[in-house]
Order: sequence, then C-alpha cells, then structure tokens
Amino acid sequence: MSIGPEHASRMDRPAWKTYAKPAVKAVVAIVVLAAIGQHVNKTWAELQSRGQSLHVKPRWIVSAGLIYLVGLSACGLFFATVMNASRSPVSTPASVRAYLISHLGKYVPGKAMVVVMRVGLVMPHGARAATAGIATFYETLVMMGAGAIVATFGFLVGAGPFQPLATVLAASLALAFLVVVDPLVFPRVSKLIASPFPSIGEDAQPIIGRRLEALGLLLTGLSWVLLGLSQVAVVLGCNDADDDCTPPQEWR
Repeated sequence: MSIGPEHASRMDRPAWKTYAKPAVKAVVAIVVLAAIGQHVNKTWAELQSRGQSLHVKPRWIVSAGLIYLVGLSACGLFFATVMNASRSPVSTPASVRAYLISHLGKYVPGKAMVVVMRVGLVMPHGARAATAGIATFYETLVMMGAGAIVATFGFLVGAGPFQPLATVLAASLALAFLVVVDPLVFPRVSKLIASPFPSIGEDAQPIIGRRLEALGLLLTGLSWVLLGLSQVAVVLGCNDADDDCTPPQEWR
C-alpha cells in the first residue's frame, strides 16, 4: 500500500507542530472572547452605576446588526479587491471572511490583534503575510479618507456654532488621507514603513491604481453611511420611546 506525499509529510512533521497551530488559534480565541466579555461587563456596569436600564426592541436591534454586517462587508470587499491586485491573490469569500472575523480583535487592547488575525486567516489561502499587512494598511487609510469625506458633507448640511470649523477640519483630513492613498504616494509610504524588514520586496506590494482608489472610496464611503444607519437603528432599539419605535421629537 503506497502512501501519498501529503500523508507522508504529515507523518514526518514533529508532533508539537501538529498541535501548535490549533493551540495558537485557541489562545487567540480565548483572548478575544475574554476582551469582548470584559467590554460588555464594563458597559453594563456603567449603565447600572447611572441607574439606567436597557429596553431592547428586537426588530430594531436585528436590523441594526444586518445593516452593520452589510456595511462592514463593503469594506471587506475592498480589502479583497486589494488582495486580488497583488501577486498572491486570495478568493473574495476568503478575504471578506478574514476581514469580518478580524474585527473581533478590536476588543483586545492595542488593536494590533486585528492585523494578526486578518493575516493569519488569509495566509492559508495563499496570501503573503507582508501583502496582507499592506492591504490592511491601505484599506484602513482609504476608509478613513472616505469617512472624512462623508463627514465633510454631513457638516455642510448641518447647523450649529461650530459647523464652519468642523467642516474645514473634516475637509482637511479628507485631503490629507487622499494624498497618502494616492497611487503615486502610497507605495513610497509602504516602502518606508517596511524598510526595517529587508525581506519585504517589491513583489509584496499590491498594484494600486486610480480605479482601485476610486472603488475603495466608493465602497468604504457606502460603508460609513450604512454604519451610521446601523447606529440610528440601535438608538431606536434601545430607547424608552413607545413600542411603535417612533423617533424622538428632536430627530423630526
């Protein structure tokens, strides 16, 4: 009976390597879940200390979750597009999955766990760690730029004593981010950041062009709008208004 090459390589693998990967995944999962639990407990304790309570309306909370998921998926689709513009492309479902799951890492202090989780989730699908890291960095900068653009338009149609100043600040941030994510600028920025790591060469850089940048601003801008609508749904689902979920008077 012949043994296939894959089975033979598994037999040659040291025992500790066989169990190391599942163990690392388990540790990461425990850390993330513990951080989420701590965050929830802290929020609940703050509500109780103020004598407040939650009156949850399930239909609004479910709607908020679905809208939020669609909004994050828009950014995940852009992350997948950046990965597919590299020399180590990853399927869109795998990239979006990695993007969504990695957001759980934001509950771990320092936010670095997001990058660790995202890179770790796309590498089994053929991605280079450096490429996934650069794609994460680029997606984040584009999303922040799109957020500043959305904020600028929001302040323009708003009112208040600080509206002019807020509009100028948002527009300035939008311009700054647009300069950094420009296809002529970002490759130089990423090279500068990667300079301490000589093993990261040109082949790790995604191919970024104007079309990719425009698509990113569109998708992440849509994401910001949807995330805002999700927040509105959460407020409607947790306030003390009547069961018909009528918006508060000041919102009309």
